[in-house]
Amino acid sequence: MKWNRLSFSRGLVACLFMALFGAVASIADGNHACNVVVAENHDDLLPLRNLVDRQIVLVNIGESGNTVFQDYCSFYADLETIDTKDTRIHEIDKDALVIAAVYSVSKASVETYRGLLKDHDVVAVFFISEKSVAEFEGHDSPEAVILAGDAFDQSQIRAAEAIFGGDNISGISKTRLGFATPESKGFSPRMEARIDSVVDLNIRRRSFPGCQVVVVKDGDIVLDKAYGHLSYEKGAQAVNNRTMYDIASMTKATATVAGLMLAYDKGLYRLDDPVSGYLPRLKDTDKAGITIREMMHHESGLPSTLNTYALMVDSASFTGRLLKYKCVAPYTVKVDKGVYGNKNARLRTDIFRNRRCEGYKTEIARGIFGGAQMKEVIDSAIYSAKLGSKKYLYSCLNFCILKEMEEKLTGVAHDRLLDRNVFQPIGAYSTMFRPSEKVSVACIAPTEKDGFLRRQTLQGFVHDEIAAYSGGVQGNAGLFSTAEDIAKLCQTWLNGGSYGGVRIFSEPTVRLFMTEKSTSSDRGLGFDRATRLRAMAKIGMPESVIGHTGFTGTCFWIDPENDIVVVFLCNRVNPSRDNAAFNELVPRTEIMRIVYDSLVK
Repeated sequence: MKWNRLSFSRGLVACLFMALFGAVASIADGNHACNVVVAENHDDLLPLRNLVDRQIVLVNIGESGNTVFQDYCSFYADLETIDTKDTRIHEIDKDALVIAAVYSVSKASVETYRGLLKDHDVVAVFFISEKSVAEFEGHDSPEAVILAGDAFDQSQIRAAEAIFGGDNISGISKTRLGFATPESKGFSPRMEARIDSVVDLNIRRRSFPGCQVVVVKDGDIVLDKAYGHLSYEKGAQAVNNRTMYDIASMTKATATVAGLMLAYDKGLYRLDDPVSGYLPRLKDTDKAGITIREMMHHESGLPSTLNTYALMVDSASFTGRLLKYKCVAPYTVKVDKGVYGNKNARLRTDIFRNRRCEGYKTEIARGIFGGAQMKEVIDSAIYSAKLGSKKYLYSCLNFCILKEMEEKLTGVAHDRLLDRNVFQPIGAYSTMFRPSEKVSVACIAPTEKDGFLRRQTLQGFVHDEIAAYSGGVQGNAGLFSTAEDIAKLCQTWLNGGSYGGVRIFSEPTVRLFMTEKSTSSDRGLGFDRATRLRAMAKIGMPESVIGHTGFTGTCFWIDPENDIVVVFLCNRVNPSRDNAAFNELVPRTEIMRIVYDSLVK
């Protein structure tokens, strides 16, 4: 199953802007032309700027059910949607901004509209003929008026863009991602079909059950598509653009690097400072001289990961070895390819409980609770890890330490810092740590069926063991997101640090973090570089392309030279990380190849 936010756009072509109440956005698809006008905009309310703490309610007048306008407004903002038959229309907060979407000229529609104007600041959007708009005039006036002329899909999309700055419409500045056709941005019209083919093959071969793909060019989304289902189980829910994925090690770049950028902007550290200067626990150890730059380049000498199985298992729960490389009783639980765990092994009873109670309040999987002692076991193992030579070795531990340093410097918990200062301001409302505490797990793609220690299919709980046993918030992994949200963050960096008219990072900081690279490994400051990867390098991308991948099958890539963003999210570890098809079909590389092959030379 495919779901495409731009499915209407096949054959859609850009038309000339015309003069009507100023500039008019005009697009067409064969017989229908769409002209969207911002006729009023008091105090330059549009495009809406800072969305943090702003309550927005969309009221559909004369239309029930989901609308294209509603869907596209929801792309930009976390808003509540109601229609005139909903009793909540009489309970809208006085301070809320109301977007009144008018689809009907009935007497009831006029009365509802005028009632909203009496009590609220209103952005009026008329999906009716301009002649009929006069019926709605009254004593009170809206803060902004958008005339769409009709309710065709294109008109509804352009109206949403006008409100939130997705395009330059009637003098409204473009401040956020908009929507365009691949052809209008210089891509071959075959790009979407070719990506469809690659994804369909991967789903059939069980490389992954479903995925999301977003391609952005010049600040406009040209492909935004969801494929497949949450899992291979019968009756599994179809993936949509709001399905959240565990993005695994993409967390390093999208969360920890973002947090470090915020701290760098405040002058709280220098890249060549020893990390021990900010984390006293590292002083008087063999790690005292490791610099922040070395950790971000993965050149600290720290090992790649921890043996969390050995740390978290109750040694009294089994006899013999914990793991073997042969499936023979009692080593019958498959942990990885060719690795089998002792079926009798259980989590430590001294640091875990099967219900929430005092000291054990953090749920790290369904029905498994830990607390401060659990995280201290992980922290102690990280800080006491044996140090090797200072050469490139990709290490999760570097970013666990950098995350703790960021928290010490800012005085704010990592997840709260990012939510308040990055994700919420750019409208990345589906991006968060520990999503099972905030949203229904039904909208989160499940990852692996862990039959060894957690003994369940993980859904809404982070797959990565270090992050899980750290309580779900860690510097190496733990973030959940959608491809659309990641695209917003990537565009923020392409914009030099601003999005939606709000500055998130300073331009010098963004430029430094996006261009810095190690002379020995070609690794960036927390970012990977496409040219460092052999398969990606053959595609012919510029040397400036940066991004990151994730163990669960995710990736994003930013191309500053061509102004391109590509985001791919899937759950290739469902039901197991031992997934030969994903490694054989290399969908991440193939999608990037198609994107660059499709650029019209």
